[in-house]
Amino acid sequence: MINYHNAEESFMGELREINLTGYEVIVRGSLTRELAARTFRIGHPTQRYISVQGRLNSVVATVAETVWVLAGRSDLEFLSRYLPRARHFSDDGKTWRAGYGPRLRNWHGVDQLREVVELLRSDPSSRRAVISLFDPSADYTDSRDIPCNNWIHFVQRSNRLDMSIAVRSNDVMWGFSGINTFEWSVLHEVVARAIDAHVGSQHWLVSSMHLYERHFDRAATVLRLGPGTGVYDRGATAVPYEGSWENLQAHLDEWFRVEDLIRQDAPNAADAVDAYPEPLFRTFLRIVHGHWLVRSGDIEGARRAVGPLKGTDAGIAIGDYFARHGAEDEYVAQDVDELLR
Repeated sequence: MINYHNAEESFMGELREINLTGYEVIVRGSLTRELAARTFRIGHPTQRYISVQGRLNSVVATVAETVWVLAGRSDLEFLSRYLPRARHFSDDGKTWRAGYGPRLRNWHGVDQLREVVELLRSDPSSRRAVISLFDPSADYTDSRDIPCNNWIHFVQRSNRLDMSIAVRSNDVMWGFSGINTFEWSVLHEVVARAIDAHVGSQHWLVSSMHLYERHFDRAATVLRLGPGTGVYDRGATAVPYEGSWENLQAHLDEWFRVEDLIRQDAPNAADAVDAYPEPLFRTFLRIVHGHWLVRSGDIEGARRAVGPLKGTDAGIAIGDYFARHGAEDEYVAQDVDELLR
């Protein structure tokens, strides 16, 4: 099995291997470069941020989608504010029919996340802590939205919680590195914290790891410029999740309340972010706050909003985002970026 240190290394490694040995195949009219039956381990999944030169990803969309999934949501009214292309993968333009959130938190009335936590609390060595995301009663259909990540399994040994993820189809650029490694690492950390265990390794089985033709040029740029430029290559420290299982739902509800204040530019938005009770999700709010302030042209406000992230993985990632995406004015982008270095 291939061993990767963290999410960035796994992305660079899988992208490099696709480029070197992937074969070309046309799927549903689109040319892809593909590798079949990929198995690998990520040893430090909480080093979750991916930001390498040439990648041009949006850390804002990644954190927003992650919280949206954990809260069990599938509405595009929220997600499309951060991921405009989300509607292209919807059948009705209003929801993701097969969104992970409802399947994770309300599978035919079952909160699978709750069941996993309660099972591992009562039987720490259980091999039955399974989350299913593919629904055979609903997913053998013609749809734009068929779940790509299909199965998650937790095993605790020696007070370390390992996580296995089975994926039928993974776009290395938009899926794997854009959201999947990040969202599942947060889920992994939430469950580990709930059962008072250490976060262990992640084990991935991907039946088709692929790159679409539309990303061939970007992939070549990443492979040329990216090595050594990642978040953790620059000495970032990770912000830990410190919430309790009992308070998770209240914290998620509060997160969306504060996000709404941020988006509405409410006078008390900054105070509400500062008062948010959990450090990791507070970090996600600071990222979102900085994003909307830059969008509104309040660069000094954005500097204040993201200032507490200096030196963290989130701080470097949002600095890269501002430099590459967040501000049209190059001087402004560099100004915010330097604050976080």
